[in-house]
Amino acid sequence: MSTYIIFSFLLSIIMILTIISLVRNNKLNERHSIFWLTFSLIVMVLSLFPHIIDILARLLHIDYAPSLLFLIGIIFLIIYNIYVTTLINQHSEKINKLAQEMSIMKAELEVKNKNER
Repeated sequence: MSTYIIFSFLLSIIMILTIISLVRNNKLNERHSIFWLTFSLIVMVLSLFPHIIDILARLLHIDYAPSLLFLIGIIFLIIYNIYVTTLINQHSEKINKLAQEMSIMKAELEVKNKNER
C-alpha cells in the first residue's frame, strides 16, 4: 500500500472519530454530523479503492484523474455552502421574529405597569 492511501484512510478515520466526539459533547448537531460522516466515508472508500477515481474520470472524460477530486471537493463545498446559507437565513428570520415579539411583550408590560400605578 502506498503512503497516500494510508494517509487518506487515517485522515478519514480521524475525521469520523472527531465528528462522533463532537456529537457526544453536544458541539455538533446530529443533522449536521450526517453530512460530515458521509464525506468521511466517501474519503475512506476513495482511499481504499483509488481506482474508482480513475474509472469516474474516464466516464466523465476527464484526462487528469486527480483533478476529479478537486471538482468533487468544490461541488461538495458549494452544496454545503448553500445548505449553511439557508440555515443562517432561517435562524435570522426566527431571531427577528423573536425580537419583535419580545418588543411587543415589553411594551405591553410597560403599559400594564403604568395602568397599575
